[in-house]
Amino acid sequence: LPNSVYYNNQLPDWNDNKNNLNLFPADINSAKLPAYIRMDISLTWEKNYGSWVLAPYLQIFNVGNRKNTWFVTYDNKIENGVAKQEVKNTNMMPILPSIGVNIKF
Repeated sequence: LPNSVYYNNQLPDWNDNKNNLNLFPADINSAKLPAYIRMDISLTWEKNYGSWVLAPYLQIFNVGNRKNTWFVTYDNKIENGVAKQEVKNTNMMPILPSIGVNIKF
């Protein structure tokens, strides 16, 4: 998490370094992401064939379709001589059904 943003120019390349923003990080673990809640459902059926087992399954991840925050990014820019920071949340997957087969031998 960035604690502050500062702007600097370096001489003699004054014109080449006009938009040079730097981040000063905050202390480790000083911020938290929003609450994370997810419920998954799985249904498996096993059929025994003697020396091997066939187990088809159906799974549904994130049944409640909750938009949990996966990570946060920060976009820094300078507008009219003022450093501005835009915070963007990137969400995890929405409701996700899947099917498959496990074979044990």
